[in-house]
Amino acid sequence: YITMSTDPSNMGIILVQDSALEKKAPTNEIMVANYNGNSKVDKENIDNKLENIQKRFYDENKNTYFSRKIEIYNSNIGASAMAVFIGLYIGIVFLISSAAILALKELSESTDSKQRYNTLRKIGIDENMINRSLFIQIGVFFAFPLILAIVHSIFGIQVLNMMTESYGRGNILKPIIMTAGFLIVIYGGYFAVTYLCSKNIIKED
Repeated sequence: YITMSTDPSNMGIILVQDSALEKKAPTNEIMVANYNGNSKVDKENIDNKLENIQKRFYDENKNTYFSRKIEIYNSNIGASAMAVFIGLYIGIVFLISSAAILALKELSESTDSKQRYNTLRKIGIDENMINRSLFIQIGVFFAFPLILAIVHSIFGIQVLNMMTESYGRGNILKPIIMTAGFLIVIYGGYFAVTYLCSKNIIKED
């Protein structure tokens, strides 16, 4: 790092001899320092001292750029929290909306197909076979959008992983598992309710 930042990208550095810049005034002077504390209290005390130095530098030289690790970390947390909140809100809304639309569509199909299922019973089709056929039909109907979403997520997660690595956070396995569990509960719940309701709809009077 040339300057403290959450982004490890480097646009390039050119080294020249001191003689090439003898008559040039520096535009930036950068000092990167690392400090260690034996306890949390020591680190807080050092950070408070650095904060006082920062205020003095700003008063004496308006062009001075001063950043501390805790400031960078807190700003990164704030941006990440906002992105996570927006992503969760939009994701939950689209998930519930799509599952509800699929459920309503399948229930409507079951109502329209009730007479056909009665005809199957009259020709001797077993009730378990009818329920299994209904289960497969609803499963395929719910599975195709989910498969498309999974394929899309595979590429999206790769991009997200590169973005999180730039912030020093490369492990996103736990959030993926939590999201998958949440998806199973919501999407699977709509699937189970749709199947049970459809089975009641086509049930023989």
